[in-house]
Amino acid sequence: MSTSVITTSKLNSFVLGGSQHMKIGDHQYDTEIKPILDSLSNVNLDVKFDPKIHLAFTKDCLKNYKRTTMEELGATCPEQISEIGVSEPFPLFTDEAVEIMRAEILKKDVFDLGGRISHSSTTGRDCTLRGYAKTLAPFSYAAWTHPDTVAAVSAMAVRRCCCQ
Repeated sequence: MSTSVITTSKLNSFVLGGSQHMKIGDHQYDTEIKPILDSLSNVNLDVKFDPKIHLAFTKDCLKNYKRTTMEELGATCPEQISEIGVSEPFPLFTDEAVEIMRAEILKKDVFDLGGRISHSSTTGRDCTLRGYAKTLAPFSYAAWTHPDTVAAVSAMAVRRCCCQ
């Protein structure tokens, strides 16, 4: 049985080298991103994530925000892990938490480490940020990995849970 090669040595070197050819340029960062970061200069980046302060999710979200089942979407499968396929947008973090996350994610060192122009960008302005949270965005990392956050997202993803 033969296998197809779906990569090239050039692609491998791009990926293994961190896709440096797709980095967000200094000029683009300085003109398009930094002004947004500057508008967040009053945000305290020393704040530690506290779910009692920074989570906006409540049990009422389970009743007040529509969750559509896989059956309603016409996409059931015997191996599906949840009946829920999608939910309406629901409040997860407070405004303060979102501002802190924005200030963390828009820092220059975050863009230098993990900011890359998206492969599907048609303008060169769409980007992805990867690999930054644990080392450069401690509030965001703590927020997204906190058991209460995981429980809130999980609660919205299932029909019945201990939170209901």
